[in-house]
Amino acid sequence: RDVISWNSLVSGYARLGQMKKAKTLFHSMADKTIVSWTAMISGYTGIGCYVDAMDVFREMQIAGIEPDEVSLISVLPSCAHLGSLELGKWIHMYADRKGFLKQTGVCNALVEMYSKCGLISEAMDLF
Repeated sequence: RDVISWNSLVSGYARLGQMKKAKTLFHSMADKTIVSWTAMISGYTGIGCYVDAMDVFREMQIAGIEPDEVSLISVLPSCAHLGSLELGKWIHMYADRKGFLKQTGVCNALVEMYSKCGLISEAMDLF
């Protein structure tokens, strides 16, 4: 099997909320791409397992995979629900350094995260 097939399977299970199956496949993968990692983050966020989503995000970075716009958008709701401003602010700085703040989706996710954490002025600064 190639990485595209593996990613399709992991993404499919994650979209269905079947994270045990997605996790088993994910850990079986020889080569994980940003798509693989983001599928897991999105899946956990989608079923409300916010700590797991943030753990996968951190593991991704430890594995040497740099977050892209989609992975940031996928993990920011977990930051918002858990009130994890430390990670949320790090993501904001990272997005700024990488030029991702030009992406509407990234800005919207940051605005939502700051708003849910009660930091309305930081949310307004993104406009």
